[in-house]
Amino acid sequence: MRGFPSVDSIKEDVNTLMNLVSSFSDFVCSSQKTLSESLTIPEYKSLVDQKVLDLSEIIKNKAESLEYTIKSLTESQEWNVLNVGFFGETNAGKSTIIEALSCGNGSSIGDGRKDYTQEVVEREVSVDNFKLRLIDMPGIEGKEKDVQDEIKSAVNKCHIVFFVSGVGKEIERATLEKLKSYLNERALVFCLLNRRSNIQMLRETKKLLSEDVLRVASRVHEQMRSIFGKHYGEKVIVVDALLAFIGRGSFDKLPTSYSNRDHKYAEYKRKVLQIFEGEKELIEASGINDLLNKLIEACSMQNFYILNYNLRKLIKEIENCLSDIEKEIETFKTSLSFDNRLREILKDSKSEFRGVRNRIKVHIDEILANLKEEIISEGLSKIDALYDDISIDVEKHIEPELYKIEQIVREEVENFIKSLEKKLNWLRLSAEKSSNLNISNQFLHFGEELGGVLWDTFKGGALTALAASVFFGPIGIITAFVVGGLFNLFTSEEDRKRRRKMELIDRVDKIISDLRKNVTNKVNSVLDQIEKKLDDVIRLLEQEPMKINNYFSDRSNKLNDIRNAVNDYNIRMENHGREVGHEERNHS
Repeated sequence: MRGFPSVDSIKEDVNTLMNLVSSFSDFVCSSQKTLSESLTIPEYKSLVDQKVLDLSEIIKNKAESLEYTIKSLTESQEWNVLNVGFFGETNAGKSTIIEALSCGNGSSIGDGRKDYTQEVVEREVSVDNFKLRLIDMPGIEGKEKDVQDEIKSAVNKCHIVFFVSGVGKEIERATLEKLKSYLNERALVFCLLNRRSNIQMLRETKKLLSEDVLRVASRVHEQMRSIFGKHYGEKVIVVDALLAFIGRGSFDKLPTSYSNRDHKYAEYKRKVLQIFEGEKELIEASGINDLLNKLIEACSMQNFYILNYNLRKLIKEIENCLSDIEKEIETFKTSLSFDNRLREILKDSKSEFRGVRNRIKVHIDEILANLKEEIISEGLSKIDALYDDISIDVEKHIEPELYKIEQIVREEVENFIKSLEKKLNWLRLSAEKSSNLNISNQFLHFGEELGGVLWDTFKGGALTALAASVFFGPIGIITAFVVGGLFNLFTSEEDRKRRRKMELIDRVDKIISDLRKNVTNKVNSVLDQIEKKLDDVIRLLEQEPMKINNYFSDRSNKLNDIRNAVNDYNIRMENHGREVGHEERNHS
């Protein structure tokens, strides 16, 4: 038969798991420099540097706290004696049951007043050569708040807990939930129902498990299963606590001050024995043997109960620490999150800028179409007038139209800048009112920088000067060519007039086509720079958080690996404990 793992083995395994948590803070900090170097935004880089260091320090502190807690628990927990607690409402019969189990003298039994047991009482007893510790707790009514910490501490050290309640009283769910909160899902829970009897009842029937009692036990069983789940021991035991004590108690050992009660118990026992055929039948009828058998079974499996409980408690501390670390990481990521409104504003602005491009293109097409019509119209009128020397000052026509284009481009871009700056200012004010640290507060100057680039490009006649240097130079050459090389080719005949008109239209088409190409290329080159700047900022806003997410995705994966290792170990030990426990039960 396989045995339970040793205490030292479990402690060693838990320390190994704990060391995984301790090493995680080093892992978080290890690639902080690489992360920082991958970032582009100076303020963001500085903020990330500091926050990663802060996070690693927090995780380190939590790991150290876990190490201290684990060490404290492994030293303070009971590893050799089974602790059995009795928890329930006042006057449920907890102390009476413990007196019966320990063959006591009844000194701890209440006299009917609320909160008779006002402190946690521990009593070591021997059951079938097994040593165990019975823990009696104050009732959870009346002055419970005065001893709440003691109750929690007592429940926390119990490997098994019996919830004690009277058969005639409906168990409130809130009471069971309170016990569950104290247990923190560690110990195994059973239920003890105390059937209170009197001489008259016993004379009518010696049967403990009446139909009414069985119905109550069935309802309680479902309640316990619903609330405690796998931590419920699937057992409701019915006892007559007073009858059990009468059968097993030692009244002659009561001190003098208890003499009246001594006589009361002795008198009650005398009357009860008139109903039962000796103490053996009395004890059997009390149901205490079912409880004793359950305790003997638990003692035979005490390694299972003790190690299972202690291990669960240690694992829970590690799991809590991992959950705290996960929360810290999420808080960290939130503190470095970009305000998505900034990215959306810039994306919307890019869409608006496409509109700017389209409107400028439409204006250029309209202006050049009108320009073409104007030049052709002048040329045709001169041809019709049979001028021998047809000369057109094309530059005189082009210059004001270029000025119009410059004004339109500047106006469109300036309106775009004003709209963008208005949105950025609104976002800045919105961010300033927020009490949360948000990276967009650090990032908004990029919007200002973008606005500054746009204003520097189009304010103060910069575009006009650019247009004059780019447009007028090539246009002047083309103009000279048209005037000198086109119109002196024609004669005054009608046929030549028609040919001259066709030639005029072709040459003007060529001029306007070249002009459109130059104008469009130059305007687009400026607009492309603006759009590229927008794209760069948007891309930056998308890439920086992605780098952070990737960094913490690796850390989350590492944390999940640790959690999986803890879970796998916990499941493996639970399955092992269940199998060995089953073998122990069969053996016993």
